[in-house]
Amino acid sequence: MTAGSWGGTHCLMKRRRPASLGFAVALLVLPGSAVGQAPLRDSASGSGHVLQTDFIGVGEAGPNGENPVGSLTLNGFLNFTTATTCLNVSGNSVVSGGRILTGRDAGEGFLSSSVDHGPPVKGRPVDVTIYSGLLSRPPRNCPSPGDPPPAQLRPTGGGPFTSGDLTVVDAIERVPAGAASARVRILRETHSRPGLVQTRNGPSVRVRVCGAPGIALLRVTQRTSPTGLNAPIWVRGSWQDKRRQDARCQIHRLNSPLSTAINGRHRITVRARTTGRRWSRIAAQVVDLG
Repeated sequence: MTAGSWGGTHCLMKRRRPASLGFAVALLVLPGSAVGQAPLRDSASGSGHVLQTDFIGVGEAGPNGENPVGSLTLNGFLNFTTATTCLNVSGNSVVSGGRILTGRDAGEGFLSSSVDHGPPVKGRPVDVTIYSGLLSRPPRNCPSPGDPPPAQLRPTGGGPFTSGDLTVVDAIERVPAGAASARVRILRETHSRPGLVQTRNGPSVRVRVCGAPGIALLRVTQRTSPTGLNAPIWVRGSWQDKRRQDARCQIHRLNSPLSTAINGRHRITVRARTTGRRWSRIAAQVVDLG
């Protein structure tokens, strides 16, 4: 989510003061649907103050994060404007990323995560920025709300809004009746081990998703047991991700949400769907590591 100028879009917020989208802010909503109709696109918009930064921003994307557009302007401790490169909305939470267009960090990326808790109460804002920070490159894929930021993020702060308001809209894609299902397959690694590889943050898996260009949504379950056993001692069942799907079929690498590497027997299952496609069948892989 970023603020600034959306080339060719008509949904820019008017600046009421030299604000900018605070520390890690979100830029959601521009509801493009008529009153009483379900929103057709994810969106976010807001303005206010977080810590030492004024902000103003607006952005929107398809219901799965397709074709993000928007801008974010920050004034104060942070001083730059960004153009939106990714938007990930879940419920009342949003993670947005953008390319920095102005200032000393121009060309780099900015990422922020915020939560919309509703309108101000008795004049006091209730929204909060979870985190924000700089990246060496503009992000193509925003983390899911609730997940930790990328390890390479250079934090710039966060905290409750001290003025202003944020509005987030989470649209749901209406998949046409009779639409085909996506397909997903866990790939073998080029070295001798199939399926999973060990990284410093736990296992990683490559999957091939086929469906339609747009966004790929992936749901992953990871169960970890002692080596040679099928008795899980750690389970993660809500690992979800949105990835840019640039072609009908594309390979994605999924990294475990584990904070440290764990040896043992890892069983990972993956389901996927793409824009305009229904959920695939489950693909599964079991590999002993360590």
